[in-house]
Amino acid sequence: MNKIFLCTWFERFKLPALGVKGGKSAKPPIIIVKDNFGEKKAELLKTNGFQLRKGWKVPTYSGGGGGYGDPYEREPDRVLNDYVNEYISQEHAQKEYGVVIAESGNIDYEATKKLRNLL
Repeated sequence: MNKIFLCTWFERFKLPALGVKGGKSAKPPIIIVKDNFGEKKAELLKTNGFQLRKGWKVPTYSGGGGGYGDPYEREPDRVLNDYVNEYISQEHAQKEYGVVIAESGNIDYEATKKLRNLL
């Protein structure tokens, strides 16, 4: 039987890339090893020779770059474009950018203005 080993080397997990001019810092990388039942077996950012079993999955999320500028100052139409292109979810648009996208897929400008004025 063939053996499969996981080897990883991810950086910037203790100090992710910083944002500038009001931008948020990046998320750190995450690598999770899950068994056949979806149970977490390990979180590994640096490993050499972690043996995997048949049916195990390894979801990998790489870290990104830090943001530039206050996300609440981003033009709502650009946030909508990211949503339409499936880069972000409705929830992310509202939570991170203060842009309310209605179920119709359009921006609710009144709700967006109210939400952005709260902060």
